[in-house]
Amino acid sequence: MELPLGLRRPVVAMAPMVTQSDRPFRRLVRAHGCTLCYTEMLLAERFARCEEYRRNALGDGVAEDDHPLVVQFAANDPALLLEAARWAQHLGADAIDLNLGCPQWKAKTGNYGAWLAADETNWPLIEAMVEICHRSIEIPVFCKIRLQPTEGATLALALRLQRAGCALLAVHGRRLESVKARRSGAADLPAISRLRKQIAMPVLANGNVRRARDILTNLNLTKCDGLMVAEQLLRDPALFQRAIGSAPSVLELAAEYCGHCLAETQRFTAWEAENVDVLRSHLRSMLCGGVGASEADPGTERLLGEATRARARYVLDWWRIQQATSVEEAVALYRERCASICPEASAGFPAPAAPPAPRQTAPSFEATPRLARGWLLSAAAAVKALAVSLYAWLWPTPCQPSCVSSNSARVRGKRREKGAPAAAAAPECTRGIDFNNNRNKDHTWPSILCSLRGTTAPNRNVGWEFFRRPLVGCTLRHKSHRG
Repeated sequence: MELPLGLRRPVVAMAPMVTQSDRPFRRLVRAHGCTLCYTEMLLAERFARCEEYRRNALGDGVAEDDHPLVVQFAANDPALLLEAARWAQHLGADAIDLNLGCPQWKAKTGNYGAWLAADETNWPLIEAMVEICHRSIEIPVFCKIRLQPTEGATLALALRLQRAGCALLAVHGRRLESVKARRSGAADLPAISRLRKQIAMPVLANGNVRRARDILTNLNLTKCDGLMVAEQLLRDPALFQRAIGSAPSVLELAAEYCGHCLAETQRFTAWEAENVDVLRSHLRSMLCGGVGASEADPGTERLLGEATRARARYVLDWWRIQQATSVEEAVALYRERCASICPEASAGFPAPAAPPAPRQTAPSFEATPRLARGWLLSAAAAVKALAVSLYAWLWPTPCQPSCVSSNSARVRGKRREKGAPAAAAAPECTRGIDFNNNRNKDHTWPSILCSLRGTTAPNRNVGWEFFRRPLVGCTLRHKSHRG
């Protein structure tokens, strides 16, 4: 059976990952043994109708050093998928892929990915999408699925795709049965092996690659034409090279990726993330080993060793890189740390075009994460309120208001009692706190509290009206000032 795109067995492919399958990272993994790359998942409707979306996804076209490249689409409409496929072919893609394996909730909302394939009533629609693209465009059509609830259902879906013209099938070895099982736990590689024996098209196995030696184990067990790796490739972009020999350290790989990012002039992703966000995510994955869902159980061997990971975490200086606002600034920070600790890794950096902007010595409030900022504001407000109340309770003041204004008969909505004499006209009160007319010469907290506690009675119930009313547009009085 001949493989499409002139590929040779075993195919080692980078899986499509949203905001992670960017052009700089594709160049990095190709340089270290990857033979087939997929783009991130793209929405077929937006790709077909929005020029800016196409530019963000593929730039001005697929670069010469970015082949072979498979453009993956999420779709549920044959006409829109065909239009998007024609645009992908026009921009230089080598193949398109229909996503039938995404388990995310946004895929359920949009009725695509694994949720589209989970309902057997949608299978004729899926078959129609593959068939119309197979007949109408010149580049091959691939599909990516995950195991169905039963092996019979998985085989039936695969045979439908094969009849429709699918040229290569990638199979993820987990089922859409629970939130945990969708992305973690052991993949069912024997089920993929049995499926491979019953269909005639090439198959890529996806799942259970936790370290370099798992690649050969996967291929020997499934007997597939190749394999596809996702999250472990984020941790070690030289995973395929490491499986057959020596490979660069994680620090050198991170430096090489930074160089590719500096050379890229277009957006890294068609999704909302900025370029610097994508860079930070990859650095965190490579240097700290942190990815969204881990396939490795706690007892597995660390790919690069605990000492290397600890060294990498120190080099990362994550807090400062997290505050970087541009790719150039983040790379400059990483270069600065790397040069002081690992000169051999920093040698892989290209020469900086311009010196980095000076860093602020004091932390900027605007750079504080939103969650921490909210806690700080809440704590400050609580401390301020506590201090004010303690001051009012512990330090009573002897001052009394010498007069009350003529409208003080109506305080807190209560009228003057019947038959009570009206308050005599008096000079305008100067001890009341009037924020509208700005008659207060001293607006400090002691003077305000002095006005609030203006009574000779040993009353500890301070005028809490001050805390219950807005500070703007009101005249504040102590509750004992009633006519």
